Amino acid sequence: MLAYLNSGLMDVRDKRTPVYAMGTVSRLTGLSPRQIRYYDKLGLVTPFRTEGGHRLYSQQDVDDLLFVKDLFERGYLATEIREEMSKRNQARKSGSSVRPVAEMDASFRFNSLSEPSSVFPMLKRPEVLKKVRPRGHQTSETKAQRQEDK
Repeated sequence: MLAYLNSGLMDVRDKRTPVYAMGTVSRLTGLSPRQIRYYDKLGLVTPFRTEGGHRLYSQQDVDDLLFVKDLFERGYLATEIREEMSKRNQARKSGSSVRPVAEMDASFRFNSLSEPSSVFPMLKRPEVLKKVRPRGHQTSETKAQRQEDK
């Protein structure tokens, strides 16, 4: 399938062909247009600009935005994300199957933080658990304590 863009034919099957407008990208990624523009300003994604200045995004840009969104949600800083995007782009250019560190070690990096008591042992204390954990959340320790209280 071919599309006209800037008075030239472009293959829309190519993941680098800019075909999506801002609203579509927003719906596809779950990011607000303001967030997308911010990521553009940071240089994390670089969309195609029409003669009128409108941004057009490719499928590759959408994939990159989803990757950036995921890294921000995992607690990465903008500078770290920029480095990961640079590694990702280099791997793309070289055709290498090497994945950026963020893709490989994200689960390792954050799994240790998934249970707060592994980082802060004092959180295992019952008096602290009552303050920290939501009411509906029960562990085997809190269940046993409640049965003892009855």
